[in-house]
Amino acid sequence: MLAFIPASSVHPHLYEEYCTYRGHRLWGAYFCSSLSVFVGGLVILLIWKFGSRALRGLRVMPKHNRTHPQGVNPDAVLSLRNSLRTWAFSIISAQRRPGKILTLFTFCVHLCSVVTYMIMTAYPVEYCMQDYSTVFMVDVVFNLFYVVNFGLRFIAAQDELLVWVELKSLIDFFTITPSIISLFTRRAWLGLKFLRALHLLELPRVLQLLNILHSNTSLKLTRLISVLVGSLLTAAGVVHLVENSGDPWSSVPNTNLLTYFNSVYFLVVTMSTVGYGDVWLHTVSGRFFTIIFITTGLGLFASYVPEVIGIIINRKRFDGSYTNTSEETHVVVCGHITLASASAFMKEFLHKDRGDVHIKVLFLGNFHPDQELVAFFNLHFVQASFYEGSVLERHDQERVMMSEASACLILCDRFADDQNNEDVANLMRVISIKRYCPDTRVIVQMFKHSSKAYLQNVPNWDWSRGDAVICLAELKLGFMAQSCQVPGLSTLLANLFTMQSEVENEGNRWQNLYREGIFNEMYTEYLSSSFSGLSFAQASKLCFLKLKLLLIGIEYQNGDDDLSVLVNPPSSIKIKNRTLGFFIASNAAHAKRASLYCLRCHSDIKDPTKMRPCTCNNCKDVPSRNFSTVNLGCRRPSLGVLSCSRSDQLCELGLTEKQLQQCVGRMEREEVKLDSTGLFHWCTPVPLQDVTLVRLSYFVFILFRTKLS
Repeated sequence: MLAFIPASSVHPHLYEEYCTYRGHRLWGAYFCSSLSVFVGGLVILLIWKFGSRALRGLRVMPKHNRTHPQGVNPDAVLSLRNSLRTWAFSIISAQRRPGKILTLFTFCVHLCSVVTYMIMTAYPVEYCMQDYSTVFMVDVVFNLFYVVNFGLRFIAAQDELLVWVELKSLIDFFTITPSIISLFTRRAWLGLKFLRALHLLELPRVLQLLNILHSNTSLKLTRLISVLVGSLLTAAGVVHLVENSGDPWSSVPNTNLLTYFNSVYFLVVTMSTVGYGDVWLHTVSGRFFTIIFITTGLGLFASYVPEVIGIIINRKRFDGSYTNTSEETHVVVCGHITLASASAFMKEFLHKDRGDVHIKVLFLGNFHPDQELVAFFNLHFVQASFYEGSVLERHDQERVMMSEASACLILCDRFADDQNNEDVANLMRVISIKRYCPDTRVIVQMFKHSSKAYLQNVPNWDWSRGDAVICLAELKLGFMAQSCQVPGLSTLLANLFTMQSEVENEGNRWQNLYREGIFNEMYTEYLSSSFSGLSFAQASKLCFLKLKLLLIGIEYQNGDDDLSVLVNPPSSIKIKNRTLGFFIASNAAHAKRASLYCLRCHSDIKDPTKMRPCTCNNCKDVPSRNFSTVNLGCRRPSLGVLSCSRSDQLCELGLTEKQLQQCVGRMEREEVKLDSTGLFHWCTPVPLQDVTLVRLSYFVFILFRTKLS
């Protein structure tokens, strides 16, 4: 039934094609030997583990009364054991150079052993040897290496039981034992050597060790391919073994001489649901395995293969580099990028009230976007692009032209469980950006106030360039504190910070006014030359009556280089040419009126919506205000400290001389204390009893509110 050509004519080192003992094959003995080694060792480890625990529980004698064998020092034995464990761990640990070399060499042995198995499939599954072939001796050398490797892993393990039952050990038990028996009996059994194909699952770990894989997408792609290839080769080995061995319960041999390549071909055709029918299985055990493999392997093939193809296709799409051909301004967004965060950012950034924003947004994330995120970027392909990479890598920063970006925004996960880890991750991103692109402006989100203090130690971090940190916890607490002093202030600020779309007015009058206030936001615009020489009160009155704008502050230069933002400055400060104003307006087009206003051409205008740029030379020197051309210069955070004397400011309040001296003396005693970032200052401490609401004060408050209503 097998072959009419003698095996000795094909393989001279064989006695016959199949070597039997009293008419029976001995594959069961080989399998039982491997199983006995595994089960026997497992039983010994369990007895040792539970027995040692029981003995430790029964030891009630003091330590100095215990007797030990003569000449045996227990401390020396324990020290020797720890030394061996440390030595073995230093060899196999991939964190050290010997461990890295051993890991790479072990994986090379895995590949060679798989190739050796494929060569050995040309021989019969079970045969007798007249002399040892080269392939057999190479396989024996590999098995000896696996024995040494298993010994090192067993010695270095903290829990020997876990090492004994892990996948690597199971592969060693069922592949090494038959080879060692064959070395002494000259009776070979191919057996379960196909299990060595499962070692290919270690490919992602080895490539990471060689610094070949840098992104999560590459790691995921390698993992998918290794699982597919390893599972396919292992399943093909099962089919080859059962078909060439026949059913063990059949009295009549029903073997099928199926090559290993045909086994792989059969499984690929089966998983792809093609089913040519040119190769089929004869044995019942082979068909039963095919049923099991179809139920599991078909799902694996159907889910993994499209994902692998999708990653390969989209890999070139998101691995490109940004080229600025039209000299447009761009910003880089990194950190926690999801569909929710990206859509919220683009909704605020490209709101229609901002006008035409000619800025390209580049999202840089160390992951492969899902279908929803890809659809979102396809929808905003003109304004936004996604690049797969890590901001911690210099190559990826060069791909998005980080050094030429107007700013880099680092988003945080607002719903993160571990806020400390999120702050540390964003801090590492800041360090990487400032290391390779020191002149790039960085705006980072952080949770805790203590985390932002570390930014002062980051090289090249300079708030004068516009580097800023947004502390979420500090903003919440600040809003709560300001709301206690000025009720409704937090609502006002929140409405100014967010972009709202206009809706129709309905309901009562105060509701319409509130809705109209919601539509307003903060804008900055340069004041035209017609505002030069005016005080802030005169300029704000002109903006409110003529331009329908609310001017709340200006940028003031105190000295040669220092710039500060002044809110409602006194009349002693006059507006200079090219002064930057801060407005509350409904959109950017309305704020643009401040730069277009001309005293000569627009003095009689009644409807500011009809205002157009004039043709005279009065306003030609006003620069065009654009987000991308903001010159932060040396602007300093505003602390409310003006260049004029404080007595001048108090005089404008109409205070008497005595009250003026008391206020000036009190302010001179007060010292402005800043935090580590220089962005916030500490207020004067107030005793707790002064701010505690007692019952009497509560009743007075209720009575006062009742009278007002």
